[in-house]
Amino acid sequence: MQRNEGNLINNIDASWDEIAYFQIGDNPGRKEPTTGEINYKNIFKHLYDKGYKGIMGMEHGNSKEGKEGELALINAYRESDNFKIVKTYGAMKKIILVGSLLTITSLICEAQLGGLKDRLVEKTKQAAQKAAKDKTVGKADAERDRLDSVDFNYAITVIDNSGMMNIRDFDETLTKSAYAASNFLLKEEKDKTPAQKCRAILDAAENFYQVRQYKPAEIYFLDAKLSYEAEGLTNNINYSKVSADLGLLYATMGRYNSAEYYSSEALSIREQTLGKSSKAYASSLNNLAVLYQKTARFNESEKYFDEALQVVQEQLGAESQEYAIVLNNQAILFSEIGRTEQAVSKLNTAISILDKLKKKVVRNQEKPSI
Repeated sequence: MQRNEGNLINNIDASWDEIAYFQIGDNPGRKEPTTGEINYKNIFKHLYDKGYKGIMGMEHGNSKEGKEGELALINAYRESDNFKIVKTYGAMKKIILVGSLLTITSLICEAQLGGLKDRLVEKTKQAAQKAAKDKTVGKADAERDRLDSVDFNYAITVIDNSGMMNIRDFDETLTKSAYAASNFLLKEEKDKTPAQKCRAILDAAENFYQVRQYKPAEIYFLDAKLSYEAEGLTNNINYSKVSADLGLLYATMGRYNSAEYYSSEALSIREQTLGKSSKAYASSLNNLAVLYQKTARFNESEKYFDEALQVVQEQLGAESQEYAIVLNNQAILFSEIGRTEQAVSKLNTAISILDKLKKKVVRNQEKPSI
């Protein structure tokens, strides 16, 4: 539109009811924002002011190659999204109060005692509400911290493809939903810790991955990684998760060199910070094993699967969902290299574990409440 007509904001307004989706690409060159003549900061602010909640499609290339280009891309969107939000409510409130004061001056003395009582009641109510809100937010934060310490993404192989497998159950879904709601609805931006802000970026990246929006997922994962590093939070448990997720993302995209780099980085970080006997380390072993299988490095793949199974059994047990996933992946490896009997045995064991877990969940759901 910029090349053919220009006048973007007016044209957006004129066609607003017909727009369901925006494509981004600066002109000339169709690269990321800030590389051409379009003032994306003004456009993004205009869309924000109009209440647009839809998708913004990154329909453009990068102006630079490699990692430098990805970092330039992230910085371009940060700059374009860094507009000032003008809140008119405060100004209007002041005007209304000024007008009110001019009309009710004669009533002030009469109302002072009643006003004092009302203010005391209101302050008491606000204090009670704040205490309740802080308790809710604190509980949600604590539950999410607990979840981060046990929830790690596993690559899972399905015959000829693999992707991220999040060990998710109903309790986990509730925990993440409660955490997101408490941060969005109850917690002001100034009250969020650097770790919580970084985690929000990571959550967005994983959500993009789950719906197969790989390019936005990549940008958010890289942004999360940079944010953890900028805040000095490289010992945070979720920092290694960013690298692990980047490895899974790049493997899904077929970018195996990048996948190996980030998956190996995650394994190293987890070994140093959590130890070789940790659940996180087992997850990284599994993910590298799947990657080595996909790149025909079968001996390394088998070695990592064996080590992953040992750690998972020690930490979670041989009847856990994680153990079944690693067995499934190892079965696919054995099938691919012609060890059919072992493959069938491993796969049957994995299926048996998952069947037991499924029946256990059903039994728990059928228990009467007391």
